[in-house]
Amino acid sequence: MCRSRLADRVFRCRAAIPLVLLTLGCGGHPPVAGAEGDLLEVSETALRPDVRIDGYEQDLVPIGATALHPDGRIAFTQYQDGQVTVYDADGTRLASVGREGDGPGEFRYPQYIGFVGDSLWVWDSRHRRLSLFALGPEPRFLRDASVGGTSAHAGPDSLPMFERATPRGVYADGTILAAVTGSLDPELLSSVGNVQYVRTTVEGEVRYPVARVLRPPNLVTVSRDLGNGRTTGMGTPLPWVMRSYVVAGSDPEDVAVVRTAADAETSLATVSVTRLAGQDTSWITEFRIRAHPITGERADSAVDAVVSRISDAQQAEWNMRNEYRNRVTFPPVVPPLSEVLLGADGSVWVGLTPVPDYPDGTWIVLDGDGHPSTRVTIAGDGREVVQASRDVVWVSEADSLGVESLARYRLGR
Repeated sequence: MCRSRLADRVFRCRAAIPLVLLTLGCGGHPPVAGAEGDLLEVSETALRPDVRIDGYEQDLVPIGATALHPDGRIAFTQYQDGQVTVYDADGTRLASVGREGDGPGEFRYPQYIGFVGDSLWVWDSRHRRLSLFALGPEPRFLRDASVGGTSAHAGPDSLPMFERATPRGVYADGTILAAVTGSLDPELLSSVGNVQYVRTTVEGEVRYPVARVLRPPNLVTVSRDLGNGRTTGMGTPLPWVMRSYVVAGSDPEDVAVVRTAADAETSLATVSVTRLAGQDTSWITEFRIRAHPITGERADSAVDAVVSRISDAQQAEWNMRNEYRNRVTFPPVVPPLSEVLLGADGSVWVGLTPVPDYPDGTWIVLDGDGHPSTRVTIAGDGREVVQASRDVVWVSEADSLGVESLARYRLGR
């Protein structure tokens, strides 16, 4: 059953739910009023510098994926070196694992990383394999696990196109949390993509589904749907009235599903956060913030970003821009979410694009029980939040030369 506290709209759930599909999945939607007074109001917390990993002193190359251990250790990829580097909570370098190459424990493109117990896992998207390293005084490579698509496991409880799955977490028993695009429900794939998260073995045997969300259409998928056959390149997301995120904690048993939708009539956006513990729903929180208006200039820039990339002739670009503008409808407002992080301590960080109530670089912080507890502002060119918990936040800071450092700030509560 669920119980709600209207003040901050936290809904407790004890019933197991097999799948979260853009619904609250807990006995119905909570009441959401449309009055101006229902807008989320949280006080701002100042940040104070705590630890800095200097890019010059540590000879860092651009920082890629990051992972935060519950004990404070932080790991991040160094793509150009083909390595993953680990620092302790005080900013002292502990170890680097891997190197560029094709052999065991070597990387070409380490895309995602994470901790499982005292070990580190690395997903290499070029090799399509997981590598596991034991951390300690003498870090060592343990094993590789290839993740590939075969038809050997085809069936109702398997992934028929497992080569399109990307690991996003590793459970203690060696199974993985995988994000799968287009495998389980291909009929939902059109210009609006479908992403499903499942607990599965590396061979593709699904233990159970975790969540399923819709991702916004992009101009590449729209161009495919319009029949011009141009589907190459990464798609620039189109402004869309709904956005969804699935983020896993250091333990993939801990997952947050965030969905948000904008209402053109009220110019407000509703944000719902569902917290999962394995197959159970722990709580659901819902709040409202102002939506982000879409101007004609922003719509044109979204069109231009893709057209210039997939067209090789000026006349063809002009024709394609007109085709998109005539056949793609942009909403007047969109949700102002930019990113979601799930802290190692269970806090949920929701990043916002600029809206009247909140400046650029605003993050809403929900504590481990789902209550919006505070907000922080981390703005400025070259600054990006990479990891966070309820009390600290790690920020990548690049200088004018592009050299990145990692800085940890404490929330001044």
